[in-house]
Amino acid sequence: MSEAIDKPLTLENTDTYVDDALGAVINLVEDVVAEYDAQPGAEWQQLGEANGKEHEDAALEYFGLEDVEGILRYLEGKASQFAVIGQVIAQANKSSDVFVPSDSAPVPQATGSGTGMEKKGKQPKLENLLFVLMNDFCIDPDDPEAVSIVRGSVNTNMMREEPYYQVTVPGIDKVILVCQEYGNATFVFNGEWVREQVNSNQEEFYSQFGKCAKRWIQPTEIG
Repeated sequence: MSEAIDKPLTLENTDTYVDDALGAVINLVEDVVAEYDAQPGAEWQQLGEANGKEHEDAALEYFGLEDVEGILRYLEGKASQFAVIGQVIAQANKSSDVFVPSDSAPVPQATGSGTGMEKKGKQPKLENLLFVLMNDFCIDPDDPEAVSIVRGSVNTNMMREEPYYQVTVPGIDKVILVCQEYGNATFVFNGEWVREQVNSNQEEFYSQFGKCAKRWIQPTEIG
């Protein structure tokens, strides 16, 4: 039973993590009940829907599997975490600063009707990051003293359509820059190092960041 809910969280399954696990549990229970009813002399197959829960409990106990109620409570807790994460992101402070400016090359101007042009995709990188902080580091993203989230801006002359978020986590002394748009790296910095850079010259720090990041520190992908 645990295998049905122990799949690791990835960028590909973040949006469907709980629903996928719930579906896997339901399918497993149905398979277990069917196998239980197929045993010689099974009595439960004659009892009908009125005894559905007792039927399932008996089948799970017969095969030595965990209590479904406990698994469902676990998934309900995860769903609540994702709900909190969604609220935290929606309420993030906004800044007019452009975090991780792109190169100064002009954006190509589209011609024609634009038919057939594919819009850039998004990945739930920020949701993934906050879920990891909650579950692996016991850090509450809804606590402004534990996690600070600032949504940056984008300019109309940028190829990137989604802004970077600056996530500051004092408990692990990290500053993380994450963009939800597909193809943009997530950068993780030591908080002390960032404070030194910002205190010396914040404008220069951000204006040079897009070109010089690789010389300062190796970016790390989250998720």
